[in-house]
Amino acid sequence: MSKEVDITVGFSGWLRIRPENIKFMNFVNIGKDDADDITGSEWLKLSHEDRCDYVLEDVVAAIRDSDYCEWEDIDVVADEPFMCGE
Repeated sequence: MSKEVDITVGFSGWLRIRPENIKFMNFVNIGKDDADDITGSEWLKLSHEDRCDYVLEDVVAAIRDSDYCEWEDIDVVADEPFMCGE
C-alpha cells in the first residue's frame, strides 16, 4: 500500500507592485454574487476592516507582475506522513 506524501513550501520575501496589476479575492463571500475580485486600486479604497475580507488572488501572478521583488528563502520539502508504530 502506497502512502501519500504532502509537500510543504516555506517562503519569506517581499514584492512591490502597482495597484492596478494585482487582484484580491473576497473570501467571505465566496460563491455569492457579490464575491467579485477587485484590483489593488479598489482594495486601497476600502477601510482597514473591509480589507481583512480579501486575500491575494494569485501570488505567482503577483511575483511575475511585480516591479521589484526579493526572496530571502524558499524551501520545498516532501513530507513523509507520520505513522504510529512504523
